[in-house]
Amino acid sequence: MEKAAVFAMDDALERVDHDVELLQELIQIFLQEHLKGEVVMKRALEAGDATTLAHAAHALKGAAANVGAMEAARLAGLIEVNAGQQTFSDVLQLLPLLSEAVVEFRRAEESQLTAARSVK
Repeated sequence: MEKAAVFAMDDALERVDHDVELLQELIQIFLQEHLKGEVVMKRALEAGDATTLAHAAHALKGAAANVGAMEAARLAGLIEVNAGQQTFSDVLQLLPLLSEAVVEFRRAEESQLTAARSVK
């Protein structure tokens, strides 16, 4: 499956009426929520709780898409689907990819939003 954009800055800025500061605040909230969601997903995976795992992945998918973290959103969506199918071995492989996608997103958004601020 093809990777999605690490950071879809134009789409994310459009969602917040091109308010860079607001987007940065939303990104900080997303990053905090990702950490919490990751803990919930790991615990749910260990417990074999497909419902909690799918709900946490679904919430993270939406939050990631809202800030333009499209690859993270794609991976969270795959985790959600695999949780629903109870294919936990696939989820186990996807979780580290999701974490890496968030790290890549963080790097990309920092450099791109810094450049966007300097253009203003």
